[in-house]
Amino acid sequence: MRDLFPSRPAPIVPAAAIVLALLFIIFPAFSCGGGPPENEPPATADAVAPGVARTSTSPPAVPPSSGPGASTAPGGTGGLEEGSDLAAMFLQAAEMARTGLYDRALDLYRSILEERPDHVPTLVNAARIHFIQGRTTETIDLLEEADRLLPNHPRTLGYLGMAEVKAGRLEEAVGHLEASLLIDPSRVDVGNELAGACFELKRYDEAVEAWERVLRLDPENILARTGLEEVRKLGSQASPSPVPAP
Repeated sequence: MRDLFPSRPAPIVPAAAIVLALLFIIFPAFSCGGGPPENEPPATADAVAPGVARTSTSPPAVPPSSGPGASTAPGGTGGLEEGSDLAAMFLQAAEMARTGLYDRALDLYRSILEERPDHVPTLVNAARIHFIQGRTTETIDLLEEADRLLPNHPRTLGYLGMAEVKAGRLEEAVGHLEASLLIDPSRVDVGNELAGACFELKRYDEAVEAWERVLRLDPENILARTGLEEVRKLGSQASPSPVPAP
């Protein structure tokens, strides 16, 4: 994996950083195997619903609960040894990212990856920051590396698909979003992303199916309802069923 971070001196982490970081709520963990995450992040509005402006939201930082660099609870150290310098840097970076200090957080994540290039939570958290800052190439590279190390995690696949949508790589995005939903079909944000990508590819039947699945999970979802209305206006071969009343 190519170097995705500028060369900078490793930051100095105060010894008390781990204690201070534990006082804050940092990014949620998620469980492997497709089960519901411990702290479900809000659904994003990043999918392209026709007539709705894209307002890409970032994938939340989500350390996996098994595999390389596992985390077992929200606010954990991602499998890094409790009390170690790397664990302190991980916690401090997560808090900095939570408060918008993205460049400083990236410095810390870079330092962690220099010693632990296989640490999946750091890869995913760094990808999140790149996504927020509009660097989709770096986002995709980091998530692909995370998926190589811990294959087929629904969160990584979902976020990878979202980044590919933003990069215009729609065919690849559809594949990753579908794979994510096969493992965890409860993700409304991923379903909206999949429907939007299919709509842009003029695969209207698939878009309708994805949006209707979203509405079964969230009957008042605005993106899904707007998308289905737009397909109906186009008079496509999809012939979607009427949008149910909220």
